[in-house]
Amino acid sequence: MAGFAYFGSRILSGLAALRLRGTEKVSGEWELVTLAYHMKRLWNLKLAAG
Repeated sequence: MAGFAYFGSRILSGLAALRLRGTEKVSGEWELVTLAYHMKRLWNLKLAAG
């Protein structure tokens, strides 16, 4: 599942590579990408549940 979270979110969001440089900045960017992925997933699950 972690693999899809990485590749799926990057591909579906249109981001091919991390835009920032430096460990701290990349970590922050990665947190935003995974947050967006999980929020979208929760939204879709809520819609599916009715």
